[in-house]
Amino acid sequence: MCDGRRLGVWLVVLGMVLGGAATDVEAMANVPVGVTAAESTIAVGGGTTAPNGSASEAGAATEPLVVSETQLVLSLGLMQVAGEAAAYWASPEPRLEAALTLLRLQGLEAQARAFAGAATFADAGEVGAPEQPVLAYLKANPALGWSGVGGERFAPSAGLTAAQLEKLRLTVLGYREGEDFTFASVRSAARAASLSRAALWDGVSRRQFAAALVELLKQPVKGASDKLFETLVKTGRLDGALAARLRYKAVTLQPSDWLGAYLTDANGMALYARTSDGRMQSNCTGACVDDWPLFTAAGALLVPAELDAADFSVLARADGMRQMAYKGMPLYHFIRDFQPGDVKGEGIDGSYTVKAPATVKLLWAGAGGILTDGGGRTLYVNNLDPEGASVCAADCLQEHPLFYTAYTVASPGLKADDFGFITRDDGLRQVTFKGFPLYYSQHDGDAGDLNGQPADGGWLMVDPVSFNGTSVSHGLVEPKEEP
Repeated sequence: MCDGRRLGVWLVVLGMVLGGAATDVEAMANVPVGVTAAESTIAVGGGTTAPNGSASEAGAATEPLVVSETQLVLSLGLMQVAGEAAAYWASPEPRLEAALTLLRLQGLEAQARAFAGAATFADAGEVGAPEQPVLAYLKANPALGWSGVGGERFAPSAGLTAAQLEKLRLTVLGYREGEDFTFASVRSAARAASLSRAALWDGVSRRQFAAALVELLKQPVKGASDKLFETLVKTGRLDGALAARLRYKAVTLQPSDWLGAYLTDANGMALYARTSDGRMQSNCTGACVDDWPLFTAAGALLVPAELDAADFSVLARADGMRQMAYKGMPLYHFIRDFQPGDVKGEGIDGSYTVKAPATVKLLWAGAGGILTDGGGRTLYVNNLDPEGASVCAADCLQEHPLFYTAYTVASPGLKADDFGFITRDDGLRQVTFKGFPLYYSQHDGDAGDLNGQPADGGWLMVDPVSFNGTSVSHGLVEPKEEP
């Protein structure tokens, strides 16, 4: 989250919550693992490759095998897309669908569907005949974690909650409610079992459920050394060749109250991108690489369900190293990050920064809309800025931190073409809307605050429909250096 520090050359690459991250290819249960398309032009330290990845003097850039968690879960047969893919992944995970998936994972689905017991949940009539034996089976086997939602009800179509998900994941791993954890302590128990993906969730979308399944498969069963997927392969419940993809080098999303979510490697170490790098071009060489070690490509890559596999690629550097890139931006670690959660690359000499989710949204307030960042923090324009430039510097930036993201993703209701960026006189980059720089306000503490528009009109909230420029751009006032 932008906190008044000057924004600069580096940013932690955030796992953005993108409404349209899933690709249509994910709709196929037998989807082939995709290989991302080659960049048209790649330059690394002075060397280039020609279109389609053909090699020039610097060496060829090849693409790794990149698999998303959603693709992996589909290929394992644990989930099955129904309807349009993007809508499917964004929708809540129904409790009954989650129950069937976990029964399938444990090799119990056929047994549940053939169950002949009569006792069942009070709302079993809400499901079709093929699923009614499943509810009776869950009722007869409370140790599986499906005790209902109260009043003898199962609520089959209700969305799964994050707390319920954690209880179920712990149960699959062999932990028992009342013995190893209580429902009140289920989140801390999940963290102790290295289940962290749902730490900041409340509800659970199907996309999030897929991510939670992958994390579950990678954890050991209670009291055992084998990971769950290794146990399932040994017992014939998972295809060994497909399950081997769980061993791929992984990128994960680290939840953070401060940052929202950011990309890390499989060990939880933050990944950074250098905003002065070009698309598929790294200018970090020599001593720079000592401070910012490369996130190198080694075989295939497994990426989070929330992200698009096509956004990841690999470039061949002039020094012979193969470096992973996200949306064309080469990825790095920071030498002073020593443990998961460290993001010490932010704020160094005022040149490095950790950025909040790199999206822009439309917040409806009263009769109009207001432009916000991906976390819901209000964005403003300076009424004294001319089009294409910023006159806010020094103390002004302390009160009105600039807004920057390398990749502006416009939510529904906004036009991507309205967004761009400028390079300021101080060398920093700043996102613009209709040509005018965007800022935060230090008077806003939380998402949804609207305290940055003073009565004198020096700063304006942005209604994307009605905004057509600043007072300076219309010649109503003369610009000055610092409002």
